[in-house]
Amino acid sequence: MSTNRLEVTKKAYAAALHGRYEDFIALLADNIRIMLPESLPHGGTYLGKEGARQLRAKLIDAWRTFDVAVLEYLTGVDSVVGIIHLKGVLNSTAAAVETRIAEYWRFSGEQVIELTAYYFDTHAVAQLVARKAAP
Repeated sequence: MSTNRLEVTKKAYAAALHGRYEDFIALLADNIRIMLPESLPHGGTYLGKEGARQLRAKLIDAWRTFDVAVLEYLTGVDSVVGIIHLKGVLNSTAAAVETRIAEYWRFSGEQVIELTAYYFDTHAVAQLVARKAAP
């Protein structure tokens, strides 16, 4: 079963990053919960497929460039963890950011029911966003 979940995770990354976003949405359960650190410009908790669409809109608004590479996958009983490398430029400050993120994908059957991002350094992103707010 974990092999199928790993394949679903790989398809989800491919669709979200380089394909049609609706193909990514199709892999999510109707009750998906996506959680990102509140300190980020696109942070928060997003519920359902519409929440996933709202997250995408915030990502597009927050980032001028946004390049993600998956470095490694770890599989569990009902989960997959993707270790990713993010390199991007924020719209608000034109500042470059580079960090790693562990994304926890939890499944029910073959559908993703939870996606939680654990940034290795949220402070780096939050500090660059704060530059815009400073007088």
